[in-house]
This record gives sequence, structure tokens and C-alpha cells, in this order.
Amino acid sequence: MTTKRKITLKLIAWALTIALLTGVIPTGLLGTRETFDANLMFDTNLMFDTTVTVMAADAETDANFPTDNGNGSETLPFVITTAAELAKLAALVNANNAAYNAACYRLGDDIDLSSINNWTPIGSDTYPFKGTFDGAGKTIRNVTINDSNGYAQGLFGQTNGAAIANLGVTDVALTIGSRSGGIVGWLENSSITNCYTTGSVSGHQVVGGIAGMVYTDCDITNCYSTCNVSGSSYGVGGIAGHVYTNCKITNCYSTGNIHSDTNGAGGIAGFLDYSSVLNCYATGAISGATKVGGIVGNSSYGTVSNCAALNEKVAETTSDAGRVVGDDWLLKSTMSNNAAYNGILNKDDTKHGV
Repeated sequence: MTTKRKITLKLIAWALTIALLTGVIPTGLLGTRETFDANLMFDTNLMFDTTVTVMAADAETDANFPTDNGNGSETLPFVITTAAELAKLAALVNANNAAYNAACYRLGDDIDLSSINNWTPIGSDTYPFKGTFDGAGKTIRNVTINDSNGYAQGLFGQTNGAAIANLGVTDVALTIGSRSGGIVGWLENSSITNCYTTGSVSGHQVVGGIAGMVYTDCDITNCYSTCNVSGSSYGVGGIAGHVYTNCKITNCYSTGNIHSDTNGAGGIAGFLDYSSVLNCYATGAISGATKVGGIVGNSSYGTVSNCAALNEKVAETTSDAGRVVGDDWLLKSTMSNNAAYNGILNKDDTKHGV
């Protein structure tokens, strides 16, 4: 791509983002498709606080946890610097160790998990992670899971009342089951802020680039995924598989290709129920049997606002595909101030009419 074209695309992208956020663009069409990258909508250098202060603990650290940095409090979080320490955290949380499942943690260095062939997620449906995890602008690389029958899988398995922030999870390779995602499998009453994923996520149902199931009073904010995400059943999304009840996805984007063998495939969310997608965009190709959308596959009493579908293709094999939302179930959703590239192709490689 020429320098002139890159500059032109960047200017157009910034203009689009500002217009969407300020409400200048009404519901309508975009005549050209831009290629977005990470530094257009969100500058990751500004996104993360990369200053890490490692402080000695003011109390003796439990011998079960192999770090001398911090005591797990908000002011003195445990500082994790190795794959072994991260794996130990998973073991302690999954054993329901009360001293660690709701503590505060911070990454002190980038971590490579390539030495672990099959990662055991932090937290489970029985014993969820309830603490805070600050990535401090660091990355966790090479998260690999091979368990197609598993449930609630990702770097974190299941959370409840947790906060995860400032973290990159790169080169993920997940072959997983249900309710699973690149960072969290099942996110409940929790938040993910200033995070991103790269790699691939392949599962059964309710899978996403950032999170699989996003359930009740959750927020995913200022996040992006470049993962290709696929599922053999319903609920497949670039950011989240299924977003349910009083949850918000805000200021997020996805550039990966998204596919569901059945229904509910979306550039941001596969299924959206009683929740909101705000100020988001997607650029990847979206495909599935039915309920396929550039931003949301199927919406039920959802809100989709200030979003841009810049996908190259939104293709269904049976019915219900749309440039922004595939299917508005019962026509009870609220959609406002959205935009879509008017050259999005459907299954026949002709322009979408809706």
C-alpha cells in the first residue's frame, strides 16, 4: 500500500470514528471501505499504563504462591513475571484457595506460555476468579488449549466480580468447547478494559475473540481482536459470543473473519440480549447459516448505536443476514446512528440490499 493511500485511509478512519462518536453520521451507508488497524481508533501506547512498580510485600507471602513481590492487596498486588507463577495462580484459584481467588495481581513482565501444551484456565464454573488482574501493558503469548469438549475456557475460565485490564493476549490457539474466548470463557459481573487478542479461536457454541459468554452486568471497553473465530453451533462473535442482560461492549473493534455453522455470527457479538453494543466497528468477513450481521448476528431487545460495519462480506446460506444486524428478533431492538459500507457482499458475491 502506498504512503499516500495509508495517510488517506488514516484520515478517513479518524474522521469516521469522530463522526460516529459525536453523532454526525446518521443511519446510512459508507461509499468506500477502509482498512483499519490498531492505531486508528485506539492507540495502544496510550491505552496502557506501562509503568510497573514492583514493591516488596509488607507481610510474608504465602509459600504456596511463588513470588516475593506484593501481598495481593490493592496497593501491593502480587506481581507475576513467569509462566510458572501464572500457572500456579490457576491452580490456586481452581482449588478455591480464598487467599488468592479474589486477590489483586499485576504483570511485571511479558510471559510466554509456549512451554505449556494445554493451558489450564484461571478460574472455573465451580470456582471463578473474583480478583483484579492488571496486565500493565504487558502481553501473555501462546495460550494454547486443545479441549473440544471443555466448558468456560480461555486464559481465564470463568470470572465473577473480576476486573481485567491493560493486557494483550497474543498468538492464541484455542480449539475449545462452549462458552469460551481468547481472554475469558464466561465473564459474569465483571469487566475487561484496554485489552486485545490475536490468533485463532475455534469452538462449539458461544465463542468470541475476547470473551465467550458475557453474562449480567458486564463491561468490555476499549478492546480489540484480530482473531479469526469459528463455531460449529450458535453464538460466534469477533469480541463476544453471547452478550446477555445489562452488559455493554463499548469502543471495541474486530478485524478477524467470523463463522458459525448454524446461526448468530457477528463482527462484534453473535447474540445480543437486553444489552448494548456502542461505538464499535468490524472489518472481517462474516458467515453462517442464518442470523449473520456485520456487527451483531441476532439481537433481542438489544441496543446497537454509533457502529460501523466495514466488512468485506456478510454471507448467510439460508436466511437473515444484514450489514449491521442480521436479525432483530421480534423487532424490539434499538438501532441508531449506525453506518455500513455499501459494497458489502452477500453469499452470491453481489451487494447486500439491506
